[in-house]
Amino acid sequence: MRVFLYLSVLILFLFFAGCVRSIREVPVSDTNDADEVTDDLSGDLSGDLSDDLSDDALAEADETEADETVDDDLIQSDDDEMTDIEPDSAPDEDESADEDVVIIPSDPSPIDLEGIPARFYADIAYGTEPENSFDVFIPETSAPSPLVIFVHGGGFTGGDKSEAYNAGGPFVIRALLQNGIAFATINYRLLANDDKEGVIKPMSDCKRALQFMRYNAGMVNVDKTKIAMYGFSAGGGTSLWIGFNEDMADPLNSDPVLRESTRISAIAALETQATYDLVRWETEILKPFNITLQTVVNLGFGSMIYSFYGISSLNELYTPAITAYRDSVDMLDLMTPDDPEIYVSNGYNNAGSPSDLYALLHHPNHAKALKDEAEKKGLDGVFYAPALNITDPSNEELVPFFVRKLSE
Repeated sequence: MRVFLYLSVLILFLFFAGCVRSIREVPVSDTNDADEVTDDLSGDLSGDLSDDLSDDALAEADETEADETVDDDLIQSDDDEMTDIEPDSAPDEDESADEDVVIIPSDPSPIDLEGIPARFYADIAYGTEPENSFDVFIPETSAPSPLVIFVHGGGFTGGDKSEAYNAGGPFVIRALLQNGIAFATINYRLLANDDKEGVIKPMSDCKRALQFMRYNAGMVNVDKTKIAMYGFSAGGGTSLWIGFNEDMADPLNSDPVLRESTRISAIAALETQATYDLVRWETEILKPFNITLQTVVNLGFGSMIYSFYGISSLNELYTPAITAYRDSVDMLDLMTPDDPEIYVSNGYNNAGSPSDLYALLHHPNHAKALKDEAEKKGLDGVFYAPALNITDPSNEELVPFFVRKLSE
């Protein structure tokens, strides 16, 4: 029985060594003395597994090595794909009565969980780029947990997943965990000053992060059918773009991650932009203030606009190729009645002419444009833009919105 348990540990080690950096499973006695596992927190998963096992356990394993093997059905591998573990690979309840397996977090939680039972995993790689990583909190629940994914803001030129741990973020994380909902926060590639790919690059990273979490949902006890996304500013716009697109799964892709669905259950956009077709900012959203893209360029923000589409002048905005690009990131146009319900809150308190870049990017007219389009197309939503006297009659806040949508 003990050897079976250690073999199970080895299987899980193989998975986490390729996916979750420095997560460890260690067998401990019923006393579960924290001092006995402290040294394991600083260990490197690339090291010898024997570091995690006692001398007695190794001796016992050596004595029975010739007689016991791991059933091939327990492990499914395909080159560098992550190891899947069948449900029946776990020890029977009777066999594990005298020992438990405790999952040690990869790092201490970056926030005070105030006693909420949850596991924290840091810097999980979801792609090949250095920026392709996320953190995740998993509540200790028996049933698979719904998941909320946070996308940080920063105009696609800055920011970090750690933004989720600042301001009101810890409150949101704790409230979701208390409701049995997992929480992830992701990093993605940012735009360079002369970026040739444009905004599709960071948003596609976020799409892949969602698909990666779906592909590996069973490993961290997440319900892949109940996932929501939200974020501030660029993170809110990215969440809208993913949520309003038709399913971007590629069922014939050689990468199994990209075969996963991108449809989600709910979207929340805070201090968001309504569309990433910037021409519509000029012709519709900010038209009452006579704000033009040339005005923005004259103010010294031309490189921001150019990098957004991988262009070098405003004239390129109207070429067939860039017109098609703008259409592909126009969240207002992508919105359809069958999209997930949205929660939009732009709290910027000045509905007048934008006086700086922040006001331009977070003007309440962005929230109004989303509200107007949702009403036009028959999409449910909760909208707040106090500067324009837009308040939802439900007074529903962010966390209750997620709890409602993910419990449906």
